[in-house]
Amino acid sequence: MVVGIAVASALFIAACYAFYITRPPTPKGPSGKVLTRAIDGVEHHRECFKDDGWVPVISTLYEAFKRGFVMNPSAPFLGFRQVELPGKPYRWLTYEQVHERFRNVGSGLVDKGCQEQSFVGIYAKNSPHWSVVMHACSAYNMTLVPLYDTLGAKAMTHILETCGLEVVFVDSALVYNFLKWSEGSKVRLIVSIGSELSSENIEKAASLGFEIMTLGDFEVYGLNKRSEPRPPKAEDIALICYTSGTTGTPKGAMISHGNIAACCIGLKANITDFLDHRDTIISYLPLAHVYQFAIECFFAYLGAKIGYFQGDLKLLLNDFETLQPTVIPSVPRVLNKAFDKINGLAHEKAIIGKLFDIGLASKLQEVEAGVYRRNSIWDHLLFKKVQRSFGGKCRLLITGSAPCRGDILQWYRAVLGCFVMEGFGQTELSGVGTMSVDGDHTIGHIGIPFPSLKVKLVDVPEKEYYAKDNRGEICFKGPSVFKGYFKEPEKTAATIDSEGWLHSGDIGKWTDHGCLSIIDRKKNLFKLAQGEYIAPDKIEAIYERAPIVSQCFVYGESLKSSLVGIIVPDEMALAKLDPPVSIEDFVADPTSAGMVLQTMQTIGQKELKSFEQVRHITLIPEAFCVENNLTTPTMKKRREAISEAYMDKLQSMLSNMA
Repeated sequence: MVVGIAVASALFIAACYAFYITRPPTPKGPSGKVLTRAIDGVEHHRECFKDDGWVPVISTLYEAFKRGFVMNPSAPFLGFRQVELPGKPYRWLTYEQVHERFRNVGSGLVDKGCQEQSFVGIYAKNSPHWSVVMHACSAYNMTLVPLYDTLGAKAMTHILETCGLEVVFVDSALVYNFLKWSEGSKVRLIVSIGSELSSENIEKAASLGFEIMTLGDFEVYGLNKRSEPRPPKAEDIALICYTSGTTGTPKGAMISHGNIAACCIGLKANITDFLDHRDTIISYLPLAHVYQFAIECFFAYLGAKIGYFQGDLKLLLNDFETLQPTVIPSVPRVLNKAFDKINGLAHEKAIIGKLFDIGLASKLQEVEAGVYRRNSIWDHLLFKKVQRSFGGKCRLLITGSAPCRGDILQWYRAVLGCFVMEGFGQTELSGVGTMSVDGDHTIGHIGIPFPSLKVKLVDVPEKEYYAKDNRGEICFKGPSVFKGYFKEPEKTAATIDSEGWLHSGDIGKWTDHGCLSIIDRKKNLFKLAQGEYIAPDKIEAIYERAPIVSQCFVYGESLKSSLVGIIVPDEMALAKLDPPVSIEDFVADPTSAGMVLQTMQTIGQKELKSFEQVRHITLIPEAFCVENNLTTPTMKKRREAISEAYMDKLQSMLSNMA
């Protein structure tokens, strides 16, 4: 017994010694430095220090591709896997092959009558074909209009009509539905991406007077009609990106080539000496949204590799393991779910859970000192399996679209041993507005202004936020600010003021280090009976910190003085109860809501005013997600859709309040 303890102690001491002697020196990162500077002496009006070195070396998406192409035409560019052959490695198209393919597609479009700045639609999942069409439109100066499932039939019809789309590239599995939506539109040519055309689709297209052909046939057609590219200018519109629309009809943001180029150069300046042509990124976030679109344009600019997922999120981890990406873009909802799952599995056995926590604490100390690695004793003992599930080679994890909890950011930095950069962006900013920089391991902020962008805070008197107090609406100005909403000048004027400042709708403040922090939301406000304004996003973010709460939706009305909520319990937390319980049984138990509400109110007492606390909740088993149309593809809640779906429950709670 004594010998066993002695051996265990010796091994532990040896492990600790190995852990520290293999530790690399602490890098001289930017943490602790003031990373921005005041403009004209006004502290709430700031820009990035890197603006001194910002040079627009490219002005269009076409030039971004050409830079990567010229570096090494034979280098792998776009990777894919065949769904019908699961488990097989990635196959690659080189820059030269993609160049040839998009010239064929572009030439075919020209011969079919597409003029410069003609609109071309694409309705498909991420794939090399998507990228080929994108670069074809860029090289031949046509405007790409991405479409996606969650728009719904009404919005899809609206876009077809508003843009007057005549040519649309459509996934073969989506062709039949698209044909139904496009009746009465100006569409005259559908190019099917994927498998051979079915007789049903051919007949349906013929009945509507549409020409229909496969992408392969269209490329052969273009090869026989080859024409020279028509390079765009910076001011030409590269993309009309229809916002997911948390409420109402989606708006079409006009994004120019100059906007995209500014985003690429900003990314390069922000992560100089960190990424290059040897890197690989995985593409699974929707390319129809500007976040993923801008990142892929940047990777083309680098001459790097883009590997596409198989099209099924359930197989995503298999794609990670096979592709071994060095860069992974993500969103907080995905990161939170993975964090919950891994943490839950690690703590299924008490002794393993305790060891996991000790190892995590040790690695977190390193992260806080700016050290990121995957070769410590803890990595070999505990974290290698987690790292391999993300491919094992991740050097950079990028998260955006919504705020991510600081403790989860630090957890990923420690467990994956990689940089985690958080960014803030909007469609209207062509992707990115602020971003943390490599070496900054602090939390509680969304980084610094992108190179070339100026940021200021503006008074919001109705919420008692004033720029002089370092509180206000975040506004942006610079070359990546979009050109306005297509055919909607009034909405454009409401978003971009007369001086060219884009009003984000988010409330922020500057940290002591010159980083930007979001503290509230100007939009999504409603007023209670006592006259108090409520920002539900802020309240929901606080309640969702409770381990028992996976998702929260807060609701109120101007004739009522209190708030109510719809809550999706966290399945991983329920699995840890003694005894474990399924989400369906937990929701059905009449005592569960009271327990969850008490937990939420305890958390809320620390940060919420009394009128911001929910008074009644209803538990539901089904998560808000893209599939039930209750979130956008970037995981933002569709408030109008959730209200409509659960209005009976919401009204019942409100009517029962004293």
